[in-house]
Amino acid sequence: MLNGYLWRHQLAELSDIRRCIAVDLLAHGDTEITPDQDVSVTANAKMLKEFLDALNIDQVDLVGNDSGGGIAQIFAALYPERVRSLTLTDCDTHDNWPPEAFKPFLAMAAAGGLRGTLDAMLSDKSVYRSPQALGPAYEHPEQLSDDSIEKYLRPLVRSEQRTRDLQRFLAAFDNKHTLAIEARLKTLKAPTLIVWGTDDVYFDVKWSHWLAENIPGTRRRVEFKGARIFFPEERWEEFDRELRAQLAAGTTGGAMRNADQTRKADQFRALHIPGKPLVLFNIWDPGGAKVVAASGAKAVATSSCRSLMPTASPMASDSRCLWQSKICGESSARQTCP
Repeated sequence: MLNGYLWRHQLAELSDIRRCIAVDLLAHGDTEITPDQDVSVTANAKMLKEFLDALNIDQVDLVGNDSGGGIAQIFAALYPERVRSLTLTDCDTHDNWPPEAFKPFLAMAAAGGLRGTLDAMLSDKSVYRSPQALGPAYEHPEQLSDDSIEKYLRPLVRSEQRTRDLQRFLAAFDNKHTLAIEARLKTLKAPTLIVWGTDDVYFDVKWSHWLAENIPGTRRRVEFKGARIFFPEERWEEFDRELRAQLAAGTTGGAMRNADQTRKADQFRALHIPGKPLVLFNIWDPGGAKVVAASGAKAVATSSCRSLMPTASPMASDSRCLWQSKICGESSARQTCP
């Protein structure tokens, strides 16, 4: 039932290394939907893909919690090329949802009591914090502010339709969605971080082990002792340190690749010496490139100057393209390209 406000600390603290966006799911927060719109977790994963398309975002570092974590798994399985890295916290996993501890709430909603329960939690915030409501989701529910509860719940009662949308979302809970993508999830290579609270009454820590064992890209699994499901809000400083390390690893890798490409470009430019024309042999196959490189050629062009390889580079031996044809389009190189 929560929304993007859960991630306020991550948005504030990590915006120096990433553009941070917290998306309200269908039937949550400020997201508006039609009365008959599909609100299943798979529909939410597809919505996320359409959201990224609309913003022209090719890849993301995806972070998910609770139902959002299940949606993140489905998104990553369906669109692995869009995932630069994945971070999963206590969430729907495999066939463990809806979790047993949440089933009484689902039964209440199915019986028509959702609006009355939401109204009660808003009029008396201690109800939200109680063991009978959302209190078990927090390590220290007494520290949750009234303002935070307002931000989470008020959008859900703005109209009868908004409440019905949430009820449809809850009624659509079915682990068939995560089971359907399990085979694809088991092929996911995106660097994955798994962070789990050890005192979660909904998602036992054993499910963090399941994810780590079944996602090949898992790089690190961390347990927060005593934490519960909404620790991204309560234990945000610890969590942000883990996230920053995860994101920095990806940034460092990209920076190293860019630096390597720059070094190779500088190496090729250095071959352009006034009065000493650089002759490029236009080679069409890897075998030919190796032969020409072995004969002493300073550089090799492939596919009509679409790619260039200085033979002094260790990369030349396996004939991989080192950069694209823009170098050939520059005046200094145009005189020497065949």
